[in-house]
Amino acid sequence: MVYAPAPISVRILVCTTVPISADQLGELLGPGGEDATVRVVVPALNESALAHWVSDPDEAIDDADAIRKRTIGALVHAGVDATGETGESEPLQAIEDAMGNFSPERILVVLHPEGERKHKEDDLLENIQERFNVPTERAELSGHA
Repeated sequence: MVYAPAPISVRILVCTTVPISADQLGELLGPGGEDATVRVVVPALNESALAHWVSDPDEAIDDADAIRKRTIGALVHAGVDATGETGESEPLQAIEDAMGNFSPERILVVLHPEGERKHKEDDLLENIQERFNVPTERAELSGHA
């Protein structure tokens, strides 16, 4: 009897500020992405710097939680091995927390397009690869998955 090797599952941490469908994730990950184990983290970002400093964080947390639920629901429904969490308002801290019990081989950062970004979204790319020593990619998506 001949046994085929089991597919190798790549562990990918997806840090996103927009909902992602399974089709969009497949396009972003490329070949082999369908066998990935995905951990999604959605930082609780405010719309602006002013809102970050003067507002109650509950709205940002609620928005991030809704994006996480929508994304995880879509991925799991499509058969992707996906889990996730709503992260801190500091993007690098959110990524670090998500990596506490998940060691990714790649990090995919998904942002709003330029002009639609929330406060601190640009910080998502700042020093990620150097800080975490994990290959990091960037993609932009509209907020409508």
